[in-house]
Amino acid sequence: MMFWIAYTLEMKKNHSVDYLSDVLYYKISEFYPLLKLSDVFHQ
Repeated sequence: MMFWIAYTLEMKKNHSVDYLSDVLYYKISEFYPLLKLSDVFHQ
């Protein structure tokens, strides 16, 4: 966890927007199927 925080701070220091967008994309792709499943169950 501490490594992740240090890595993120290092990336922000380098103004790595690509890194942040990659993380967002990863999170979205990770949770998107779950959202789709919940949509199916709510119908």
